[in-house]
Amino acid sequence: MKKPLKLSKKLMRGSSYYGRYIHDELMFAYCGKPDKDNVYQLTSFMSCREDLAGEMYGIGKRRGKGIIQIDKARFLVRIIFDPTEKYAASTTKRFEVSVKTGLRMLNIVEKRYNWPLTKMYDVAPIDIPRRTNTPTSFSDYERKTTRRILMKMIVGSKRWIRSPHMISLFLLLFRFPHSDALAINHRKFEKVKSYSGLVKACKSPYNGGVASDVVYVNNTIKFWDILLGDFDNLFRDMPLKENFSSKAYKDGYSCTEGVDRLCRLCSEHDDLQKRFVAKAKKSKKISS
Repeated sequence: MKKPLKLSKKLMRGSSYYGRYIHDELMFAYCGKPDKDNVYQLTSFMSCREDLAGEMYGIGKRRGKGIIQIDKARFLVRIIFDPTEKYAASTTKRFEVSVKTGLRMLNIVEKRYNWPLTKMYDVAPIDIPRRTNTPTSFSDYERKTTRRILMKMIVGSKRWIRSPHMISLFLLLFRFPHSDALAINHRKFEKVKSYSGLVKACKSPYNGGVASDVVYVNNTIKFWDILLGDFDNLFRDMPLKENFSSKAYKDGYSCTEGVDRLCRLCSEHDDLQKRFVAKAKKSKKISS
């Protein structure tokens, strides 16, 4: 069994290293290429997919590269919980099942469109002891609560970071089975093994509606043939640096830019939106 990676305390910037609060939703941070079994966190951890893309854009802009470390899409994913609580063992198990399920959903979609498959790597857990003799800026909660961070690193094709919209889709595909389980305690995606099974599971009703990230999957799924199947033509002559430039957006880059906004035909990236609409009309995904 390969030795787990370690999250380095040496950050590329002043990002938040330790999580201050427990959370059971998946949170993501962009990270660099591992160096001697150490992985470097490059952004803060965030639960919002579009906010994370926005921070990646902001750092890249300051460095003049459009984004940071563009050879691969690399993200850390984590939860934080109290290891002394009676449900700690089940929380750990749920995290392991959720990330494996998320990776399988992502790989199912990647296989359909002949994309390189995303891989996942273990990152050593981090235990944060209760804070004693801490300044008053820390809450009573932080002084009294022991926390454990569980993490993985997921590494995918650099195609996934070509634009904020693709980053948004990548994280959505990985996260939606977990958020679905949290929202309604439904674990049906753990049994999905095929693309047709994924589509069927997403469209099945939950008491007359659908829940959580599954809404965004259903809003965008009919456009995946364009986003993934026709990726090269969709982003032809639109390099990554341009897609993270405020000049490409009518009112400047906004952290609300994501796959759902592009598929609702209201992206501020005018050139990309026009090309997307033309392809959607030609393939009869939307009416002319």
